[in-house]
Amino acid sequence: MSSRRRPPLPARSPATPPPRASRLRPGPAIAALIVALGYGGWSWHEYERPGRVHERRGVEDAAAGRFHEAERQWRQGVREDPTFPGCYEHLGDLYQQVRDYPDAAADFQAAARLNPRDGTLFLRLARAQQSAGDLPAAAASAQRAAQLRPDDGEALGLYGMLEGKGKHMPQALAALRRARQLRPDDRDDLLALVNLEMDVPDMDAAERDLTPWLKAHPDDAEACYFMAVIYNQKPRTPDNLQAGIGYAERALAGMARDPRPYALLGQLYLDVNRPQDALRTFQIAAQLLPNDEGVLHGLVGCYTRLGQSRQAAAAAARLQTETARHDRIAHLQEVMRFNHADVASGLELARLEEEDGDLRQAQQYYVALVQTASRDPRTHAALAAFLRRIGRPELAKQAARLDFTP
Repeated sequence: MSSRRRPPLPARSPATPPPRASRLRPGPAIAALIVALGYGGWSWHEYERPGRVHERRGVEDAAAGRFHEAERQWRQGVREDPTFPGCYEHLGDLYQQVRDYPDAAADFQAAARLNPRDGTLFLRLARAQQSAGDLPAAAASAQRAAQLRPDDGEALGLYGMLEGKGKHMPQALAALRRARQLRPDDRDDLLALVNLEMDVPDMDAAERDLTPWLKAHPDDAEACYFMAVIYNQKPRTPDNLQAGIGYAERALAGMARDPRPYALLGQLYLDVNRPQDALRTFQIAAQLLPNDEGVLHGLVGCYTRLGQSRQAAAAAARLQTETARHDRIAHLQEVMRFNHADVASGLELARLEEEDGDLRQAQQYYVALVQTASRDPRTHAALAAFLRRIGRPELAKQAARLDFTP
């Protein structure tokens, strides 16, 4: 046996470790798995967050007709998860349905703060604010909705209409004309646009926009009324007067409880020397709007034309009374604009509005005075007396207390 020793095996070179960065970088499959797991965790968290849970339960209750339970679920979701917008939105929709517009607006506004890029949410907020009577806030919300949804005819139409009420005519006209492009068959957009064009006034534009609509919808009463107004502004030729009468008579078919077409038609009848027809028309208008100066002036003209001097004198006296009241109302409104705390002027203004038949405006003045001068017994007594006069004795008892706040 050979005694030679076998040569040693070559030493195995140690494996060179990969760079640290390559050890920490997952492959594409592992990266996708990590992303999926992360998204799944986020989705599960979103699905199980308290607001989402109460939102689902509330939707189920509402679908089953359990609206009080749905409201309770959504309110609980708001308390437990105040940064989740969904429960606020559902509450806003619920209150909008039951015509609780201030609460609807408050919840939509809370949702909009959490979700400021949702144009449809701002549109719902604008409608709730409009119904609640807060037109400046509604216009601002509608403007935001139109900015977020520049091709949404509904958002643009509402924004234009609200800006028109605020007398911001360039913005209103631009928005409504764009809405008309997007929704050429929408009646509300058309009538709002025509109404603004007549206010500007741009009667030619109003007539151009209205003519094709009336050709397609000859029985649209309000559109007929607007066209009668347009013809009433034209030169008073026999053809123009007859055309105006035709449109006004068609308007009456669908506006029997609206004094406007009666007053307009009465004046047109007088202008074509039909005083007896004018008198009948103005008498109907006076039943609908007894304190209107234009209607009373028309009655004076009819009675005078027909030689009925006694009736003409009575109508003239009534006209003088109404004119004096309206002048006083305008003066007091100016006084209150500069000094909301003038209780005596405010109470007189509220009383005159009530006498003029505008009970809603009168109540707003009475309530505002109680809010402004809450410790003044005169404001509480006046509001309580008003509430009794309109048949709300239960509210009158509350309003009479000095600690009552509307």
